[in-house]
Amino acid sequence: MELLELESPELESPGLESPGLESPELESLGLESPELESPEVNSSGMELPELESPELESPELDSPELESLGMESPELESLGMESPELESLGMESPELESSKLESPELDSPEIVSSEIGSPEVESPEVEQNAAGLKAEVPGSGNGNAPGEDIKPRIAARRIIEALRLGGVPLSCVEKYSVGREKEFLEACSWLDSGRGALQVIGEYGSGKTHFLEMLSETALRQNWGVARIEIDAQETPFHKPHQLYESFVNNFCFRENGALGDFRAFLTLLNESESPEVEKIRSHPYLGKMQEAWQEGKDREWLFEWIEGRREGPAGFPVLQKHQTAANIYSNLLSGLSWAAKHVLGLEGVLILFDEAETVDPYWYTDYQFDKALNTLRGLVLLSNSDESLIDDTPDADNLGKKSGLIYSKMTQQPVPYLWERESDLKLIFSFVPEMLESMEQFSKISSLFGSMGRIELETLDEPSLQTLLGNIEKIYSEAYGYSSEKNLYSYLPLDRPRNFVKAAVEGLDLMRYRPDSGSDERFK
Repeated sequence: MELLELESPELESPGLESPGLESPELESLGLESPELESPEVNSSGMELPELESPELESPELDSPELESLGMESPELESLGMESPELESLGMESPELESSKLESPELDSPEIVSSEIGSPEVESPEVEQNAAGLKAEVPGSGNGNAPGEDIKPRIAARRIIEALRLGGVPLSCVEKYSVGREKEFLEACSWLDSGRGALQVIGEYGSGKTHFLEMLSETALRQNWGVARIEIDAQETPFHKPHQLYESFVNNFCFRENGALGDFRAFLTLLNESESPEVEKIRSHPYLGKMQEAWQEGKDREWLFEWIEGRREGPAGFPVLQKHQTAANIYSNLLSGLSWAAKHVLGLEGVLILFDEAETVDPYWYTDYQFDKALNTLRGLVLLSNSDESLIDDTPDADNLGKKSGLIYSKMTQQPVPYLWERESDLKLIFSFVPEMLESMEQFSKISSLFGSMGRIELETLDEPSLQTLLGNIEKIYSEAYGYSSEKNLYSYLPLDRPRNFVKAAVEGLDLMRYRPDSGSDERFK
């Protein structure tokens, strides 16, 4: 590629600093920052005058060709077009994926213009793909009219992609919830009660995750702080309480004046609260330290990382231990956070939902790990119930609670109680498969614990509910692809589990859209 010598008067200036040259427009021309910072372009051996042009500092592409895409400038950076809208359309264009224009565009004399975003920079590839955004990707049953707004269609397609995997986006969870009215009312009644822990029982694919997501959204609207943790034998196992706590931190959210806040927003409100109850927090072994340092003006990023368990504190700050016997430390933190949520920030409390909790099965653990997993699980349930055995409980010489029998960490200077205040204001929901509960019956402590918990069982959806669900799927599919089928898909779908039903419904609609001339029996073999 030959570089043109730029002789425009507007481009000549000897005093240009390097930050002025960091522009998506220059990157899209294939000019890298080291070449622009130097008066010499080593790759060509020729000298270029130093550039100073206000037009080159603009981060926006003002070309009519790009405006025709209907996209904001951040989505068109460097002409890379790396956008969820393009991905959802399935457009794979070498011209758009490349951050450099090919040599025919660079050889054009219009490049000499100092206005990189001017109409003179014309690219057939950009024009072609701009038109492609207005009209659907080629395929049967598009249903797109020229110039039609693609944003609602993209939103519909995102929902379909989630349904294709057997799930539903959180924003649409209620729209695709059918046949669970009775169970949902039971869960809402439990949420308003004083009971601390609840089991949701159902076979794999019965809709437990969907049910938990629906409860999460409801709890948020009812002013609860909420965190949903997916239990995994490797990433978030019960025998590693530190990793459970990290997942809680990463997934916690609450609503403040209608806006959704995360864990750090919660801590900021807590430490800056003027409520008289905030003084009580000073006695908490961890939150109290953070509040004290916060008021002293210590580095807040450092404080956040420490209370999140991502770094150790200096002398005088307690360590958030990572060993398997540290369940009391993180129960104490959850107890303090849930109490503060209600008594300082005016929330209802904190709700934690443990999905896939059946992975506590002993098959996944050594005997030592399984013992610690049961200890963590039992400690959390007793905490949520504000059990009397945790009040004034202290460890004996073997680091077991004298009243509770729970394991206490021996790595702390002073014993850290599981329950910080008499009322924890913490609620827990565990989802299990029935087989897991049967395997737990041999462990007396845990089986009696489960027996004292509330229980909601998710049965197979009846035919009217499944028919309604299919109708909802067909409607959003029509919005996504402009395709509707008059043929009855229901008789070809598996009816045993909602997840399989949803996935098969989307796949069936795909087959009918792409193979409209084939008979139903042939397509669904």
